[in-house]
Amino acid sequence: SAAQGHHEIVTLLLESGVDINLRNYRGQTALMQACQYGHWEVVQTLILFKANIHRADYLTGSTALHLAALNGHNQCIRLLLADYIPSIPNAWDVLTKRVKMEGGT
Repeated sequence: SAAQGHHEIVTLLLESGVDINLRNYRGQTALMQACQYGHWEVVQTLILFKANIHRADYLTGSTALHLAALNGHNQCIRLLLADYIPSIPNAWDVLTKRVKMEGGT
C-alpha cells in the first residue's frame, strides 16, 4: 500500500496494529518504499505513527532519505528532515532568549 501511495489504507493498517517497521524481501520498510516513489502523504502518515527513519535496506544500505533524494522527491525529504532542521523563526526565538538570559540587549 505504501509503494502505491494509498495513505488511507496505510493508516487503517497501522491503526489495526501492523508493525510499522516490517521489511520486505529487500529489507525495505513501508517508509522507504513511500519515499522511493514520492508518496509524501504516506510518508507523513508513517512519520506520525513513529516509523524508524534511520533503517537501511539490505541490498544497498539506503535509508528512506537516500531513496527520496535519489529520486528527487523534495516533499518527502522535507518531511524526513523536519525534526532536524529548525525553522528560521524558531532559531531566531532561541537566539533572542539566550541573549536576554545572558544579560545582553
